[in-house]
Amino acid sequence: MNDMHTDARSAFDAALADAAEGRIDRESALLILEQSRAPERALRLFAAASAVRDRHLGRALWWSAGPSAVIPCKIVPRCTYCTFYARHRFTREHLQTAARAVAGRGIRYFILSGGTSLAGYDERLVDMVRTVQAAADLDIFVNLGPSLTEETVATLKAMGVAAVTSSLEVHDEAVFASVKPADSLPARKALLAACERQGMPIRTMILLGLGETDRQRVEHLFYLRDFRCLSILNVSRYYPYPGVDCAGNRRCSPWEMARVVALARLLLPAVDIGFGAGHTPDDIPLWFLAGGGNKLVGSVIAMRSERPAPQPMEEIVALGGNLYEINRMPIIGHYLESLGVAAGFARQTGGGNAQTRSF
Repeated sequence: MNDMHTDARSAFDAALADAAEGRIDRESALLILEQSRAPERALRLFAAASAVRDRHLGRALWWSAGPSAVIPCKIVPRCTYCTFYARHRFTREHLQTAARAVAGRGIRYFILSGGTSLAGYDERLVDMVRTVQAAADLDIFVNLGPSLTEETVATLKAMGVAAVTSSLEVHDEAVFASVKPADSLPARKALLAACERQGMPIRTMILLGLGETDRQRVEHLFYLRDFRCLSILNVSRYYPYPGVDCAGNRRCSPWEMARVVALARLLLPAVDIGFGAGHTPDDIPLWFLAGGGNKLVGSVIAMRSERPAPQPMEEIVALGGNLYEINRMPIIGHYLESLGVAAGFARQTGGGNAQTRSF
């Protein structure tokens, strides 16, 4: 029994040492992910992943912000876990107000995020980008699912958009179809390929807890590893929001999140690995320990029928009409201080995936 335990430890540590130097294949990645369920191995994984992050991107973090949903989702039936269907379109005035509020905090990175239309949101998105650019000097990230043609990707690049998002959420076709029956995984992959052809930086997301296996998570990460233009990967943690079809499903464990973040860091050393949906500021220490970084969402602009109730150390700012800013910078900054790090307003060097292709 002791010999078996020693052999398992040796195999894990050998795979981890190779991975930290960029020598990793699917089977060794799966071994690392599966065996890191044990805390003593996970701590070694986290240390290796953090060292890779520090070497490629450093420990400095940067703020981003933006409206939570700028346009409604037209996917019918809606995805079983999503709440975007309930949102309304931001007007030009809303967008200008949100852009000025974000710029007023000194944040440069503005995320235009909303629902999907498989028929296309091309003209509307271009108009929204122009509206934001007229209001404030910001680096704009866009996220409307697979709602864009390659022509629009080229247009957005020419307009100076910082990145286009295509979030697969889950890479396995059967799992995708079970939770997103009216959405299109091929369309999301096609948008990634279009961005790659156009040289447009890519932002994407993996959502953990939809029923995918560890092997499927590994396949997802290796698929993303092939994109030289991959700039940001958000790792989301499934949250059973009230009123959605999956509300009875189990909440994804933060331990699952941390281990996947660490493996993603080994596979994507120079990519910013941030939070997606389903996280709270309380996840930050474990995320950072596991090699997460370097992007943080400090502020969200939301439409609400009444003033939101603040969570601990959040600041709620009425922006006029039914727009509110939910400023999480105070609590996130407090947590970062306890870690001995800080977030700034400039993105650090790195933030790209080209280096992973040279291993």
